[in-house]
Amino acid sequence: MVIGMAISPIFYGLAHFLAWDDQFPTPLERLLWRLSSFAVTFSGLGGALVCLSIAWLDDEKRISQSKRATLMAYLYLTMIPVVHVFASGFLHLESFRQLSFLDSAVYRVPSWSNFWPHLSLV
Repeated sequence: MVIGMAISPIFYGLAHFLAWDDQFPTPLERLLWRLSSFAVTFSGLGGALVCLSIAWLDDEKRISQSKRATLMAYLYLTMIPVVHVFASGFLHLESFRQLSFLDSAVYRVPSWSNFWPHLSLV
């Protein structure tokens, strides 16, 4: 379960890294896109590391049960999901918002007969 929790956000976040050098309306939006891509991509690894660290500390008897529960609830159940949700929400909203800033050439209909192989009977 920990491996699946770590790997699935990586695949989701890597798709957003494809827009690393895209044009953005403002430099702030580019920075927020990049930070959100990192946050989404590594949120699963962060959660998995928190789980494994707490399990290791519990096995080694280096942490008491009350501190363990508090630390796990704070990091794993609060901070990491909140950061992931806000970053993912920003990526979704920004993806749709950027549609209004596209160049007008995007909306031209191509002549597919020039690109699609076809047979001419004449």
